[in-house]
Amino acid sequence: MRFWACHLNYINPLLFPQPTVVKNKQMIRDINIKINNEKSIALIVCYFGKLPWYFNYFAHSCKYNPTIDFFIITDETIDIKSLPNNVKHIYKTLNDINLLATEKLGFEINLTYAYPYKVAEFKPAYGLIFSELLAGYDFLGTY
Repeated sequence: MRFWACHLNYINPLLFPQPTVVKNKQMIRDINIKINNEKSIALIVCYFGKLPWYFNYFAHSCKYNPTIDFFIITDETIDIKSLPNNVKHIYKTLNDINLLATEKLGFEINLTYAYPYKVAEFKPAYGLIFSELLAGYDFLGTY
């Protein structure tokens, strides 16, 4: 059995449009400062119904990923004071998602509370459906 390790290096092409040759340690520090000061990753979580018992642990772990903004889209109320700065609670009902997805995708969407997990089938379209939330982000993740 083989195990593969992957390491992602990301350099924003808007900051460095040409290939960058690192010449000294100061240049490395400048690159890290420019990259680390941007929140260019958004992660969207859609969850309808009662949140799982471990949600507070999940929210707490998000605090240790300060370069990622987590958007929790749910019909549950969440104590916003307990959320880290990079976790954003967005209250939307399933009907709100139906209307938004219908408008953005151009065909009728009819998700019901009988099968709320069906919203996961639209993960490939989250970038389009939630385009207003994602303005300014370079990467999108779904969970």
